Amino acid sequence: MHKGRFGDPFSFRGFLRVLVPFYLVGEEESPLGHNPPSDRRKWARLRDWAADGRCIRVRCNLCKRTLHFYAADLVTVYDPEMIAADWRPPCSHCKKSDWVSVRSFFPGPDDVGRIMMRRPAGVRRIQLWKSELYGPPTEAK
Repeated sequence: MHKGRFGDPFSFRGFLRVLVPFYLVGEEESPLGHNPPSDRRKWARLRDWAADGRCIRVRCNLCKRTLHFYAADLVTVYDPEMIAADWRPPCSHCKKSDWVSVRSFFPGPDDVGRIMMRRPAGVRRIQLWKSELYGPPTEAK
């Protein structure tokens, strides 16, 4: 049976897609809309999402882990001129980036106290060590 444009019309999700616009169902197909501009210079940047007050949902479809970030926090860590749809961080659990989907959303009043947000907590400095053969000690300059 042909499912058509809205999926299976006899399922509840297909029913919702016919009656309710996609922005009310919560399925944002792309952060750029249905028809993104062909000129990549006009695509949404990370700084644009931060200026709009958006949050970013990062979901790994392999291990089903979901993380939420403030776009304003990501601007301080990553390049603000980066195209937002191209940002694909590796999953913090399974370390794969090809299964990750990134979507933006506006936090609503229902999200207060429900969503755990990831915030920058500082930078950790790690001492690096190398292995070398024993020899006479060298003088530090």
